[in-house]
Amino acid sequence: MTKENLKCIYCFFDSKYQRLLKQKTYKIDRFEEKLVKYKELYLTELQLICSVEKCSCCLASSNPQVKKWINDLCNNLVDNLPVIEETFEELIDIYLSFISLGQKEAHDKMWSFLEQNELINGATSLIGYTKLLFRGRAKKKGADSFSEIDFFHIPFSKRNKISNQRFSISGKPLLYLGYSVACVEQELGKNLNNISLSAFLPKYSCFYGNKVFELKNTFLSIIKDLPSLASGGCELDYYFEGIVPNYNTIVKDLQMLILFEVLMFPVESKDTFIEEYVLPQMLTELLRKHDYIGVTYPSTKEYNISGEHLYSDYNQNISFFTTYAKESDWDQHLKNCFHIIMLDGAEKYNFTTEDILSKIELVIKKPRCPKNYNDFIIPLTKTLSHIEYLQHSKLNNIPYFKTDGGRLELKFYFKLALLMDKLMDEFSEATL
Repeated sequence: MTKENLKCIYCFFDSKYQRLLKQKTYKIDRFEEKLVKYKELYLTELQLICSVEKCSCCLASSNPQVKKWINDLCNNLVDNLPVIEETFEELIDIYLSFISLGQKEAHDKMWSFLEQNELINGATSLIGYTKLLFRGRAKKKGADSFSEIDFFHIPFSKRNKISNQRFSISGKPLLYLGYSVACVEQELGKNLNNISLSAFLPKYSCFYGNKVFELKNTFLSIIKDLPSLASGGCELDYYFEGIVPNYNTIVKDLQMLILFEVLMFPVESKDTFIEEYVLPQMLTELLRKHDYIGVTYPSTKEYNISGEHLYSDYNQNISFFTTYAKESDWDQHLKNCFHIIMLDGAEKYNFTTEDILSKIELVIKKPRCPKNYNDFIIPLTKTLSHIEYLQHSKLNNIPYFKTDGGRLELKFYFKLALLMDKLMDEFSEATL
């Protein structure tokens, strides 16, 4: 096996490589058999991973502490192959229960799996989604523009139009938002010219104390943090006196990782019944019943983006659950929890990233009454990070923020800065 073919644990966990493994199950008729094949491939490939030093990825030249920590993790994961296999088996059994016994039995098993393994506590910090999120609508002939409500969830009176999505609930509208314009394009499967866009900003104070379930590649997230931890002077010791002090956490992370991979299984072909959607839709219904307000998850679509920062989350989605209202066609309470930014066609498109970064910095540093500005500062700082993480990336070999979608994002971010500036002034005057 050549160096180019060797894969370390970081490369093995990468979503592109996992997609390749899953694609090797294509042409297998039944989804339960696909999962069995994927489990076998996963376990076999995991035992073939190499140390970081032998891999050609970016971590090969990383800090010695980072390399040792990752290699120790790798050895520990191989020791935990039975945990991985058992988790796959449990999820396959849940799916088999759905198709052979019924929804109640499958739901009970899914909840028991989450609760007994303490995975249901995977709630993301509200800071994670207090950022500008994007919503797209396909343009229609004869419809020149959309109103704010047109960009909101499907009306309760039109529940029959709810399509079958990976994270959807039959008959119950959800509000789907993307973390970037590129994400919205990919999810809708349409060119930007055929989409109308708006942006939704969650109000920090409205969502404070609420729970959003986060589906993510746990170990990849951990590994991404290691270089910055090492450069900051942190001691990275995976083993302590020969043992793993956080063994239970590692096991939970493994279980969450397998859950994530199974729930995000790519769809081979869309028919009336989409097998790959059974488990994620089951999870969505359970989360709604147990007081979660939404779920975040990455796109399963393929993006031709390169050069993005490790921490970039441009391909993330979030679904907010709605509460039925007899007196209204929409969840007005949920709508009031957002600032909605619309375009009127008069905005400029010639902003540069430097223009937006400078504008946001000016708004943040502007002297005001010293009060709590979480509602305003958090989305601005999150926008700074989002731009910086994508500033040197390319989409289809074009700098991201010079593409039509990237330039449109900058336009929204400029309007966000103006809105936050205005609201902060009003807040300061009201508290004097």
